[in-house]
Amino acid sequence: MSSDASEPGEERAPESEPKPDPSAGGLARVAPPEEPVVGILAEPDLPPPASVPRPMPAPTVRVLPKPAVDELAPTEGLTVVETRVVLRGKHLYRESIVRFGGVIAMPIGAVEPWELTVLAPSRDKAGPVEVTVQNPGAHVLSLPSAYRYVALPQPQILVVAPHRGAVRGGTEISVSGKHFVAGSVVLVDGVRAKTRFVDAETLEARTPPGKAGAMVAVAVENPDGKRAVTPRAYLYDDRY
Repeated sequence: MSSDASEPGEERAPESEPKPDPSAGGLARVAPPEEPVVGILAEPDLPPPASVPRPMPAPTVRVLPKPAVDELAPTEGLTVVETRVVLRGKHLYRESIVRFGGVIAMPIGAVEPWELTVLAPSRDKAGPVEVTVQNPGAHVLSLPSAYRYVALPQPQILVVAPHRGAVRGGTEISVSGKHFVAGSVVLVDGVRAKTRFVDAETLEARTPPGKAGAMVAVAVENPDGKRAVTPRAYLYDDRY
C-alpha cells in the first residue's frame, strides 16, 4: 500500500505548486502589481440651507394636577350676555377648560396657579347650571348648580335728552334708564338709531331724519326682544 494514502477522515494538506527554477532555464512567476485603491472623501455633515423647510418640533403638553375651586364670583349672570367670572382656588391655569352648563367659557386672564378669569357664555333660558373645570391629563372637577342664569328684566326709560333736534337727523341724544345691556338699541319713531352702549343705565344714539313738527316716541329694545317705549319723547324741530 502506498505511503501517500491518507487515513479515512483525515484531510490532506494542499500540495504546493512547484516553482520554476531560474537556473534550469525556466521563468519565475511574478505577481502583478496591486492596483492602487482610490478612496472617496466623505463630505462633512453640514446643516441644510435656510431655504429648506425644517419640521416643527412637537408641542409639549403640560400634565397638570386636578384643579380645586374655593370661590366663584359672581355666582349669577344675565342670560343674554357673556358675564366675566373669576374662579379662585388651586391648580388653575390658562390651559384649564371651564364649562358652564356644558358650554366652554372663554378664558381672558389667569394668575397661575391661584386664579382664572373667564367669560361665562350666554344661555337661552334662566336657571342654575353645573360648572366644571378640567386640566390636561387630570380628572374633571364638578361644581353642581354653582352658577345661575337670570333672565334680563324689561328695560326702563327715565329721561331722553335733548328732547328736540334737527329734521335732517344726526342729533346725539342720551337715554337714561335701567336694565340696558350691550346690544340694546334705541328706536326713534320706530326707526333703529345708531346706538352706543355706555352702561346698564345709559345709552347714546344719533337720531334718524324725521318730519318737521313731529313729536315722536323713543324706545329701547334689548337683545331678548323686550322693549320700553316713551311716547312723545322727541320733537323734530325745523329751527335746528
